Amino acid sequence: MNTCLQSRSVGSPKWSILLLAAWLTGLAACGGPGDEAADDKSTPADRRAAEEGPEAATAGGEREGDSADPAGGPDPADHYDPARRRYEVTEAREIELPDIAREPELLLTVRAPASDDGAPYPMVIFSHGAGGSGNAFENLSRQLAAQGYVVVHPWHADSIDLARRRGASWFDESRGIEQVIDRVDLIDRITDVQLIVRETGTIAERLERPGLIDAARLGMAGHSAGAMTTQFAAGVRLFPPRSRFTHGLVQPVPEISAFVIISGQGTTRPALNEDSWQNCHRPMLVITGSADRVPSGGETPESRRHPFEYAPADGTKYLAFIDGATHDAYQGGRFDRLRGDAPPENADWIERITALLTVTMMDAFVAEDGAARAWLDQGRVQDVPGGELEWKTK
Repeated sequence: MNTCLQSRSVGSPKWSILLLAAWLTGLAACGGPGDEAADDKSTPADRRAAEEGPEAATAGGEREGDSADPAGGPDPADHYDPARRRYEVTEAREIELPDIAREPELLLTVRAPASDDGAPYPMVIFSHGAGGSGNAFENLSRQLAAQGYVVVHPWHADSIDLARRRGASWFDESRGIEQVIDRVDLIDRITDVQLIVRETGTIAERLERPGLIDAARLGMAGHSAGAMTTQFAAGVRLFPPRSRFTHGLVQPVPEISAFVIISGQGTTRPALNEDSWQNCHRPMLVITGSADRVPSGGETPESRRHPFEYAPADGTKYLAFIDGATHDAYQGGRFDRLRGDAPPENADWIERITALLTVTMMDAFVAEDGAARAWLDQGRVQDVPGGELEWKTK
């Protein structure tokens, strides 16, 4: 096997990685942040919440989406359209980002506005699922770029397509998803995210567009194993937190202001309990659905709600529970042949809702658009025809 596809060394002993994998039988194998995990009170959303005070969107109380403006005045949500496209989109699928501490270079797919008129643009990192690639969720990525974001997709080391590109032969399609799950390494994935955050200038230089990215405005989203990666970047931690096998190996990424968790993990996962989300004080949107099950991971539609249900109620947490959504439905017709999901009839609507909500979350808490936040707080997503969903905020 080509060793370049194996997890890049980050200075942790190999035995610690193997022991970490023992507790995680689903879509990710990882360590967890220590008990000093992030409480990033300096994010734009936190500063705005402090300024707004008690009049801000009923912070601290869970509620269903409202449809009226409680102040009785002009409603900013009426003037917000998450489907609008402000820019033409350009993409680069073969960007290599060097890291002096690891080999080989990290492969990136990047989409961005074609014009530099609005630069520097905020950046969103999207983390793919187990065995996926930087080509995942292309329509969502294009919508973000058209709205004015640089969207960076890392090709994590468990990517099947990356293995093929580099001549590795570890993947055997007849063996199914388990061999892919075994290769997911959250320590390595979080290191990918940290590298991207640290090297925004280098990414812009590789695109020959210096000054393209605003490193002070960052968001992150991910699906499945990428949702687990996103949760750890947000501050989720394992228990017991001082285990010698988990303490300090995966740290949150405080530079990121907002997170979108698509088909994430809950307390059915070993070492996650109801306290695992207590340090997730930054804005977070959880997207899941009533048919979102993966037998190999033990997750259920109910457990996938846990990141929302157990996170602090601070007015910046959101849940979209989509009727009929399966594990792979969030990117529409592109389904994982390894799991054998049958696409629901309204897969295109599910993909559209997932993209609209992700764009709106980034507009609200990364670009700091008050109209976008009003659109979220009022549950305007429920007015989009084509399907049904449960919408909650707290």
